[in-house]
Amino acid sequence: AVHTPFPLLSFSSLARAMAASPPSSAVTSARVQPGDDEIIYLGFNQDHGCFACGTDVGFRVYNSDPFQLTFARDFGGGIAVAQMLFRCNIQALVGGGPSPQFPPNKVMIWDDHQARMIGELAFRSRVRGLQLRRDRIAVALEHKAYVYNFADLKLLHSVETISNPRGLLALSPGATSTVLACPGLHRGQVRVELYDLRRTKFVPAHESHLACLAVSDDGSRLATASEKGTLIRVFDTADGRQLHELRRGSDKADIHCLSFNRTGELLAVGSDHGTVHVFSVGSSGGDGGASSSATRERAVSSPGGGGGGDDDDDDDDD
Repeated sequence: AVHTPFPLLSFSSLARAMAASPPSSAVTSARVQPGDDEIIYLGFNQDHGCFACGTDVGFRVYNSDPFQLTFARDFGGGIAVAQMLFRCNIQALVGGGPSPQFPPNKVMIWDDHQARMIGELAFRSRVRGLQLRRDRIAVALEHKAYVYNFADLKLLHSVETISNPRGLLALSPGATSTVLACPGLHRGQVRVELYDLRRTKFVPAHESHLACLAVSDDGSRLATASEKGTLIRVFDTADGRQLHELRRGSDKADIHCLSFNRTGELLAVGSDHGTVHVFSVGSSGGDGGASSSATRERAVSSPGGGGGGDDDDDDDDD
C-alpha cells in the first residue's frame, strides 16, 4: 500500500528555533528525578555525546561521559521514539507504549527551550523508524521511507521498501555527504541513496531478511545484519563492494544495534545474547573481499548475559 504523508503547516518557527536553541546542557527547566518509568526507547544523538530515553510518561536526556541525567520531560504519555538533533533542544518524538502521548502515525518536532511543539508530520500508518541530521529528517513506515528538508519539512524524496516492521533506516550525520540506507524491494537487499552524487545503489547484503543496518559518520560504509545474526557484513556505499564479513557467533541471535565509531574504524554489535562485540573495520580487507575478524574482535558480556556458542566458528549461510 502507498502511504501518503500529510505534513501540517505548523512549522513556521522551526528554522528560527533550530538556529536559536542553546545546547541541551544549558537547559535548567523540567529537571526531574526519574522514578519507576518504563523505558520504551533508547537512542544516541549523532555524535554519541548524549542519548535519549523514551518512557511511558515522556523522555529523558543523559550525557554520555560523564554519565549524568541532563533533563527529563514528563508528558504523562508514552514516547516510542525520541531522536535528538546533536545537542540542541530540538527533539523528534513519536508516541508509543500503553498510553501514547502522541498518535503513533505522527512525528512531532519538540523544542524544549520553548517547551512546545513547533512542527509535525502526519502519515496514514504507524511510524516505524526515524533518523535526523542537521538538514534532513528521514522517516520509515512499513512499506515506504520519506526524506524531508528539516528547515521547512518539505518532502524531498520517497522510496518504496519491502515490508519493514523494524523501521530499519540509517542516515549519515556528517556534513561531508548525505547518504540514506533502507531496505530495498527484495529480501536481504539494502537500498543506498547517495544524494550528493545523485546515485542509487542496491546491495544484496544477505539471503535472509535484514535485522539491522548502520552507516558510518561520513556515509562511506554500510554495516548490515540479517535475522540469523551470525554474520555482520560491511560494504562500500559508493560501489556496493563487500569490505568485511565479520562472525559474531554460530548461534542465531537477534541483533539489536550496529554502530560505527566517529572515524568508521570500529563497529560495535549488540545482540540479545547479552554481549557487545567490537570489530576493527579500518582496512578494506585487501582486494575488496571479505576479511576475517578472528584477530580483531572483542566481546563484552553483560552480567548474567547469554552468548553461548558465540565463539564457535562453524560455517553457515546468512
